[in-house]
Amino acid sequence: MKKTNFISVFRQFSPPERQELVLYIRTFYSSQRKALHVLHLIGSLQTVTEEQLYKEVYGATSNDLKKIRLIQDLLSDLKNMTLEYIGWKEMRAQQGNGAAKLLTIEGLQRRGWLDLYFEQTKETLREKKTSPISSVAELHEKLIVKDHYFYHATDMTWGERAPESHELMEHLNHYYTALGWKYQCERISRQRLQRVPPDPVPLFLQTITQSLGQMVFPARLYADIYKMVEGEDEALYAQLKDFYDRHRKASEEYQILLVALINFQSRRVSRGEETSYAKVFQLYQSGLQHRIFALSGFFPNAPFNNIVTVACKVGEYAWVQQFIEDYAALLHPDEKENTYALSKAKVFFEQGQYEQALDILEMVDSKKMAVNLPYRLLRIRLYYELPNYHLILRSECKNLLQYARRNTPISVTIQQMKPFVQVVKGLLDGLSRAELLRMVQGSPAVLMKDWLEEKIDAYTGG
Repeated sequence: MKKTNFISVFRQFSPPERQELVLYIRTFYSSQRKALHVLHLIGSLQTVTEEQLYKEVYGATSNDLKKIRLIQDLLSDLKNMTLEYIGWKEMRAQQGNGAAKLLTIEGLQRRGWLDLYFEQTKETLREKKTSPISSVAELHEKLIVKDHYFYHATDMTWGERAPESHELMEHLNHYYTALGWKYQCERISRQRLQRVPPDPVPLFLQTITQSLGQMVFPARLYADIYKMVEGEDEALYAQLKDFYDRHRKASEEYQILLVALINFQSRRVSRGEETSYAKVFQLYQSGLQHRIFALSGFFPNAPFNNIVTVACKVGEYAWVQQFIEDYAALLHPDEKENTYALSKAKVFFEQGQYEQALDILEMVDSKKMAVNLPYRLLRIRLYYELPNYHLILRSECKNLLQYARRNTPISVTIQQMKPFVQVVKGLLDGLSRAELLRMVQGSPAVLMKDWLEEKIDAYTGG
């Protein structure tokens, strides 16, 4: 069955059925905003094509098959969610499990979806056989089901499924352990960015982890990620990288794992191991290939900018230009134009085409907080590379520090900005090379350190 058949089938639904389907998706798939938008468009427009849906959802026209595939995937997801809705609706109306199953199949057969139902069932069974791995979301879902059976089962049919109290408590512990370690991973990542010592793992989390004996997948994964980050553990990195390569898929767990692997290699870069740039680039390429970044429907701004930076570092200019053109349409509408222009300006800058970079940089709305800092940093570097702008470069440096005092982002501190500004002003003032190097090497963290060292090496003043 072709994916576009969903459009004609959905239009056979009555208005109350459509409303109930939307409510079902909002309840169980609240993050699927784009899918819900597509559902609304199908119901409101008289004629619908995949190209038209792409234009309405992503705000751009395209005949590119790779981009149209995004809409086809959304339609496929909607069809699977609708299958679940039909089964859920008919299961609710029946007391007996076997009768409900028959009614589900009959309902699917009436809508011409029986072949898809069996394909989906086979795929689900294959996944269960090859990948018994769950997620925090699946743990939560099972917990809700067990909790419901434990407290609300009233007849023999459902009563047989009711768990024992110890089983319910054990599942509850697994769920909260997974959440606890996930939070610790997010916390230590922020602290690494801020360059502050990590807080100790809370005693309650240590206690509940020890009581479980053997943790299930999500909790064990998050605990291993935390240990890798905390101890900069090379052996644990190799194990988690191997695990990612064998099981990677588009889910939150693998997104957090991938980001942790990228950050591990990025810290090696910051310690002077520039060969790790290639490993970071390969990890980002893997995330793109397996669609791990755009789980919420939009491509996040942070990895987009990082991919542009890393691709330039490894000299993949043609690749990154194509990446910007292909993925900018998937950015959030509020960020799309600014991120696109800033990314193009970065690439021109790295290629030494400073005038072109400055022309494009002027298209960026610098009032937007998401781009304000990278915009200011790039403009200072461009002004340094273009001697005609040296007269206003000092005021730009001063403005950067004033901005930092008012609006310090979580990932950058004023202590990181000061050395950057001091070295740029020192280059203009004719300080000695030795003094400039002391400024860079005497600070634990310096913005744009690679660029500053490159400028000091080429420096002829002092």
